[in-house]
Amino acid sequence: MGIFLGLAAAIGWGTGDFLVRGATRRIGSFLSLFYMQCFGLLFILLVTILSGELFAGIGRIDPPAIVLLVLTVAIGIAGSLQLYQAFATGMLAVVSPITASYAAITLVLSLLSGERLTIARAAGILICLIGVLFTSIERTKDKAADGKQEAAGWHLPPGVINAIGAAICYGIVFWLMGFYVIPRLGSLFSVTATRFGSVVIAMPLLALLLRQSLRPPSGRDLKILLAVGVIDTAAFVAAMIGATSEQVSIVTVLSSMFSAWTVLLAWIFYKERPLRLQWIGITLIFIGIVLVSAGG
Repeated sequence: MGIFLGLAAAIGWGTGDFLVRGATRRIGSFLSLFYMQCFGLLFILLVTILSGELFAGIGRIDPPAIVLLVLTVAIGIAGSLQLYQAFATGMLAVVSPITASYAAITLVLSLLSGERLTIARAAGILICLIGVLFTSIERTKDKAADGKQEAAGWHLPPGVINAIGAAICYGIVFWLMGFYVIPRLGSLFSVTATRFGSVVIAMPLLALLLRQSLRPPSGRDLKILLAVGVIDTAAFVAAMIGATSEQVSIVTVLSSMFSAWTVLLAWIFYKERPLRLQWIGITLIFIGIVLVSAGG
């Protein structure tokens, strides 16, 4: 069961990332994120109510929990906007693995909170960093003004900075959730509360400040965002159920490989072809994620 749930989570998250790229390029990252989270909120709210966790979680809320939720929502929105902007401007096969390296950020913060570092996890962090470096640069040849000379140069591909920003934000969010929010409020209610705060309070307020329209997109994009919201949330539920089984390490490793599925889909359907150095970097990131997830 643990293997099935881990794979289901990975395929769900990877498919969601793949599907949402088109919407972000047509209607923008802000609107895509808002409606994806709206549909995800409806789904997770239903699951939380049916599980009996909604009212139990409400009873646990206190001022420190509110502060933690506000902080988590703010950083989470920043990370998600960075991620969707990376999808809108960059190559999926490049930006998705970079974002998935958030696990290394979470581990570093966990170490500062008192967790012990194993040799495998230390190696995983180092390998992830090297992988991000290789994935984040590409070498091109620029023709001179006269068209005769060519000068090779290194530069950052589109979306890479956003993907790195998303990884940092998600690493902080998962650390906050794992160490402070979930122990206080429970896992299902914590996700429901953060998604509620994002959809009902934070993003409408941000839209007002940034003068962003929340007008519903076309029927096609709305259907895509509905699918992404449900798939993304269902993947989380699968990972959470799997994590409560006896096969926690297996579920963690398999679910963290969602980016590999995104890369495969982008390679098949979008014909994305990263450079050789970027393929090496992508491979290193996957290896590092496995070491970070399973090296405890």
